[in-house]
Amino acid sequence: MRSSHLILALSIIIGSSTLAQAREAFTRFPTFIRQDPFPRSHAIVRLPARAAVFVEDCEGGWCTVQWHNIGGFISANALVFPRPVYVVPPPPPPPVFYYERPRYHRHFHEHW
Repeated sequence: MRSSHLILALSIIIGSSTLAQAREAFTRFPTFIRQDPFPRSHAIVRLPARAAVFVEDCEGGWCTVQWHNIGGFISANALVFPRPVYVVPPPPPPPVFYYERPRYHRHFHEHW
């Protein structure tokens, strides 16, 4: 039991340094944060559906997550990653064309 607390504390410390690189995800359905990336591993906490978690890494069908300073593993099938929102700048204004009337000299026709 003591070693599991040590591992959890270390994962929180290590996780806090990489939290800036984490992606946000949401749980599809109620699921558990587990101590190890195995289905029968010790369940640390049960998360409700649509809980926001920060995913640090995914490998082998399991993702390393952080939720309210609790670190562990969640099956990748239980997570939904929101689509990125791209902000498209407005199109540029249409070009403005200036038409300058040709200049005629008053005396142009007098030389004929």
